[in-house]
Amino acid sequence: MYYYYIMIDLNKIKNIAVIGASANPDKFGNKIMVNLINRGFNVFPVNPKGGKILNRDVYMSLNDLSEDVELLNIVTPPDISMDILKKANNLDFKNVWLQPGAENEEIIEYLKDNNFEYIVQACIMIT
Repeated sequence: MYYYYIMIDLNKIKNIAVIGASANPDKFGNKIMVNLINRGFNVFPVNPKGGKILNRDVYMSLNDLSEDVELLNIVTPPDISMDILKKANNLDFKNVWLQPGAENEEIIEYLKDNNFEYIVQACIMIT
């Protein structure tokens, strides 16, 4: 197994983008947003479909995010997660939290090789 963490202190973070945000309350991309909002974080939903989720404008890509975003919480399948991480790296978003199932060994190696601060194998809702 690949349990490798570089700790991210959520007490020092206010602005979190949820990549893979969903309007469907049964999906984790929605449940995570609700959890983070209820905990007082500023949440920025990202989904290529756009629109609104939980009364927040949805950003269609990482390119649209403000540099104020301090953490990317990724809730996507690994093949999509890798594309997101490559874009994040190019845009200098270096703090990422990959929800369980959003990562694989190739992604972990990419995170290490590209000097990301990251957490894997842990759900942001239980911290």
